[in-house]
Amino acid sequence: MSAAQKVADAAVESIGFLLDEGFSLMALAAALEPLRMANQLAGCTLYRWQTLSLDGRARRANNGMWVTPDRALSAVDKLHGLILCCGDDEVQAQR
Repeated sequence: MSAAQKVADAAVESIGFLLDEGFSLMALAAALEPLRMANQLAGCTLYRWQTLSLDGRARRANNGMWVTPDRALSAVDKLHGLILCCGDDEVQAQR
C-alpha cells in the first residue's frame, strides 16, 4: 500500500450500525443513504459502513425482514462511530 493510499484510507470515516432484534429497517436506510450519497457526490469514499450484531447472526427488523450483518461487533478493528439500531418494543414495554 502506498503512502498516499494510507493517507486516503485514514481520512475515511468508518461507521458501524449495531442491529438489535426488532430494529427499524426504515431508520437504518435513512441513516445509510446520506453516507452513500455523500460518497457518490464527492466522487470518492468519504464513509465506509458495516452492519453488525453482537454475535454476527441475523436480526429480524420490526417489519419481519431478516438482515444478516456483515460481522460480529467483536470482529471489528476500528470504528469512528457506532450507531445502535433498535426497535421501540423496549420503550413501549416500559410504559
